[in-house]
Amino acid sequence: MGFFTGKNLMWPDWLSSLYSEYIVDEIDRDDRSVGGTYLGWPKDRIFTDVLEGGRADFAASHGTLSSDDRALLYARYNQPRHLDELIEAFTTMQSGDKSRLDRCTILDLGCGPFTGGLAFAAALGADCSFRYYGVDRALSMLTLGKKLYCAAQQSNAFHEETRCEFLAGLEQIQHERKHGRLTIVIASYLLASESFKAVDTVAQLARTLTDIGPGAVVVLYTNSVLPVRNMKFPEFSDALIKTGFRHRAGGEGIVYGGVKNPAPLRYELFYRPEIAEISLESKS
Repeated sequence: MGFFTGKNLMWPDWLSSLYSEYIVDEIDRDDRSVGGTYLGWPKDRIFTDVLEGGRADFAASHGTLSSDDRALLYARYNQPRHLDELIEAFTTMQSGDKSRLDRCTILDLGCGPFTGGLAFAAALGADCSFRYYGVDRALSMLTLGKKLYCAAQQSNAFHEETRCEFLAGLEQIQHERKHGRLTIVIASYLLASESFKAVDTVAQLARTLTDIGPGAVVVLYTNSVLPVRNMKFPEFSDALIKTGFRHRAGGEGIVYGGVKNPAPLRYELFYRPEIAEISLESKS
């Protein structure tokens, strides 16, 4: 399966409006955004200083900026490209057959401001329902994610049965009942964090997937092509394979979407087939 092959996928109107109103306009309306600054910080230094290339601790403040400010600036600088990437990935996964992804579960690890859920709804439309768990240790990201979720819901972007929750850890997921539908795990830019513990995360992920049910699981990994951003990938990959996953695809691609400067992207896809459970109850 090939991903990120240069498609130019447009955002639906509801997503463009939501992003303009809740991210771009929110920053521009702020009294601190004057001249060459956003929220009082020089525009040309935000990516390196405030966002630290996307690897910042968004639970912490930075100078005059609160953790909420940093999450908002992350959404303005980084989220459009990540939305483009995931919209193309989900469009490729469905391959014209939406029923393959309908009623799936999405685990978005390091979810940021609801990027995976927005991208899934943008790719599949409101006639497919899904259950979304966004996990991020930064409360500022979870708060912004909830805000964008509520706004998208009011724009009728989701199926009426779609449900989304935002949590600080995988262990907080309370899945009401097991089911055999597909689960998609998004691990976009997760390994960029120096504090990320791949083996522990995969172990917790395996426990969570057991609670969700025996259905097939896809793990989608995306990141910058810079080697330093992927140093922990071998550890992450080995841990997944030890829990029953197979590596299905990987490489580099280009995502165009609405970005001004398309850039190469590293991606990897893992798959675990449905687990057949056989009852061995005694007849005696």
